[in-house]
Parts: sequence; structure tokens; C-alpha cells
Amino acid sequence: MKKLYMFGVCAIFIFMSALTAYSATRKIELASYTPDPVITEKILENPSIIEEKIKAAMNKILSNPATLTLNIEYGTKEETSIGKLKRVCIETSGGNAEGLVLERANVEFLDIQLNTTELFEKEDIEPVELNDIFMDVIVTENALNDLLLKKIKKINVKKPKIVLKKGKMHLSGSTKYGLLKADFSADGKLTVSKDGKEIWFHASNMKVNYMAMPRSFVGMIVKKINPVLKLEDFPFNLNLKSIEINPGNIHFISGK
Repeated sequence: MKKLYMFGVCAIFIFMSALTAYSATRKIELASYTPDPVITEKILENPSIIEEKIKAAMNKILSNPATLTLNIEYGTKEETSIGKLKRVCIETSGGNAEGLVLERANVEFLDIQLNTTELFEKEDIEPVELNDIFMDVIVTENALNDLLLKKIKKINVKKPKIVLKKGKMHLSGSTKYGLLKADFSADGKLTVSKDGKEIWFHASNMKVNYMAMPRSFVGMIVKKINPVLKLEDFPFNLNLKSIEINPGNIHFISGK
């Protein structure tokens, strides 16, 4: 059950991870980043090339998006030439990130400096500096269930299913405990910790083989799985403002 809970939540962050995941060691290396003078000269000659490269990088993160719009607010030509941008806003829909189809994913970077070497040579988005990041991501119930079906062997759960209701997530499936088969289901909600750095799953009820479990059992399971995600693991200042569970979709909003 733990794997199903965590998978249902963490899948939504695949897109965020793809944009922000690089190790602490790499972050230290980037702190002493020096722009490649050859690439700097290319951008000075044609500033719009940086937009082309960012779009190419996004197409690596998201496969076959239905829409992809990029808006950039530039500073001086000199700032742009070394990857410094006032604002980068990316709006996309229908993209596939590691098997998860995103209904909508809007991302806004403020006062960002990109590693232009990585951007031009590898088409990777790797910020050197970043003031803030805002994200608005919607994933549908159908998309989550499609991904779960692809990962049945990995999560060791048969017939996994997520049903999204107003303010509530219903999880169900079948697994084995030793030689015994156990059908399980649970209702719960997702909350953000007060410091905005953790996501918790709160189960209101749980059934195993259609029998309601006592509160102590539910509490034991919840204690083991929480927090389901620590946002402090992300290298950026990614503060989650809210998680809205609606009929048919989950809506994640981050920012100050």
C-alpha cells in the first residue's frame, strides 16, 4: 500500500523533477560557472537563439506536447548573452513526462541565469541562479491510472486504481502479504505542511478485504508513509501553496 500511495503522489512531480533535478554536488559546481565566450558571442549576435534552445530543451522533457508556448522577458543584451533573463514563462498542455501525460503545466522562472554551455551543447535547462519559481500543474485521474497500469510490476499491486473526488483521493488495489491476497482501499486527502516543504497523506478510512481497519492500524500505516514527498529535496525554492483534489484531476500550485 505504501508504494501505491507514494507513487500516486510522486508521479505528479515528474515534470517538476525533470526541470529541477540535479545533485547538490552539481549545484556547487554551477556556483563557479563561467560562460563559454564562444556561446556568449553567438547569443550577442542573435539573442533569439536562446529561445530556440530553451524550446528544444523543453521538448526533451515533454514528449509530443499538444501546445508549448514560451515567453521571455529579457534584460540587456550583455545579460542575455550569459544566460541572465528577467522572466521565463513556459505554458504547455498534453505533454508526456516519463509516461505521465500532463493536462496542463505552466512554469515561471524569475530572475534566472541559465548555464548556456549545458543549454547549447546538451539542450538541458540548468539554472545557475534563480530568484523564484512558480508552477501550476494539473494531472487528470485518467492519466494517473494509465501510468499506474504501466507500472504494475514495479509497485507490486494488481488492479491499482485512483478515483479523485472533491477534496478526496480514493486508492484501491490488490496485493499479497506472504501467501495471502489482500484487496485494499483507502480514502484520504493531501496536505502541505506549514513550512510548505512536505506533502502528507491523511487517510480518513481504510479497508482490507472489505473490512474496516481500526484507527490504530490506519495511524500506523499513515505514520510509515508520511511525508510522501519532501520538497526540500528540490534544489530550488519550491514552496507549494496548495493541492486541490477535484473530481477527475489534481491541481498543484507553487510559489510565494
